Amino acid sequence: MQTYPLLQSQMGVFLDTIKYPDVMQYNLPSYACLGKDMDAERLESTIYTIFEKRRELHLSFMIDEEGNPRQYFNPDIRFKVERKQMTEQECLDYIHNGFVRPFDIFGNESLFRSELIETENGLYMLFDMYHLVADGMSYTPILTTQDFPKAFAGEDLGDMSYGMVEAALDEQASFGTEQYAKAKQTYAEKFTGMDFVRLSEKVSNPVGKMIRERA
Repeated sequence: MQTYPLLQSQMGVFLDTIKYPDVMQYNLPSYACLGKDMDAERLESTIYTIFEKRRELHLSFMIDEEGNPRQYFNPDIRFKVERKQMTEQECLDYIHNGFVRPFDIFGNESLFRSELIETENGLYMLFDMYHLVADGMSYTPILTTQDFPKAFAGEDLGDMSYGMVEAALDEQASFGTEQYAKAKQTYAEKFTGMDFVRLSEKVSNPVGKMIRERA
């Protein structure tokens, strides 16, 4: 099985997840309320198309025999778009108090979660991705503003030739170089003396249990 190193930005998320497996600081949830005339079958097919085409959504994680965190494309990854029916109030309660839950980074479940919920007022589309395979500034916008409209229209998404694992390999190759040493020194100087946000250690008060909503 081919495995790959983690990006340094992934490493922090990985270590925090091991230490706080029930805290949802690194979940990236969102939802949209769609009209009653939305084709649920077409919507579900669109989500499956995106999942199949985007390699990062197939990533799983492990610790190798030498104790090093590694990532790999999991051929046994499981993903299913859950379909549910609820009242409008039940759906809103579920969005804010049930849908967002921890991911198992060592299991065979994808770190991408999606559900479609039908209510008397319309169709809700819910997404959640884990920060180990996505972030709010790159992959998430690509998914929602580029991949989704194309897949929904039946257009070919194409393949991404350069992604997270390629970036991790390039980053690893830079370790020990003069350029890396200069960058490390620059950031050390910039952040000296600064306080950083720490994760809540109380599972009863999980930092990051938030929902992004777009009208």
